[in-house]
Amino acid sequence: MSGKFIVFEGIDGAGKDAQAISLFGYLKEKKIDVELTREPSDGIIGKFIRENAKEISENDVFLNYKLGLLFAADRFDHIFGRGRIADKLYNDKKTIISTRYKFSNIAYNSNFAEEEKFIKYINKEFIEPDLVIYLDIDINTAFERINKRGGVDYFETTKQLISAKEKYDKIFKKKKNKTVVVIDGTKSIEEIQIEIRHIVNKMF
Repeated sequence: MSGKFIVFEGIDGAGKDAQAISLFGYLKEKKIDVELTREPSDGIIGKFIRENAKEISENDVFLNYKLGLLFAADRFDHIFGRGRIADKLYNDKKTIISTRYKFSNIAYNSNFAEEEKFIKYINKEFIEPDLVIYLDIDINTAFERINKRGGVDYFETTKQLISAKEKYDKIFKKKKNKTVVVIDGTKSIEEIQIEIRHIVNKMF
């Protein structure tokens, strides 16, 4: 039996990191072997993406294809590199919590049908999560939170947030299944975490 793979998704400002960190601490207290990670990862490709996010220009008709490939390459290393997620899930039986996964790739890097088809194709072989927690917030709330922390990059512009939210809603709200839960991200941090723990407790 493998460990559990739990993914937090949502637009920038949704509160993914705060909830993932809180859940990580909770599971540690319950003596569950758990690890917290993120995408872009802390690998060499993930670091390159993070360091250059503020330099991205949208004046490139192939930008989403290029970014899609970069994120997928980082994901491949993140999942299948030695000592990475696949090893920890299946060999070490660890539970893995990740902020962002392949769904972010679709939400942020596909403005047109052909782009979406391409992004889905290059992500189709990656491991499916046991649970996806989609933190759903409105654009205004997201932008308020982003502005408070300062430093807006390419992925945090109003245009990108609106487009990403539309894609996320299409992925998760219209195609709900037992591995996906949609949570109102405008609730308090405490209220959201109680709801998340209630769901996650059923997995162990």
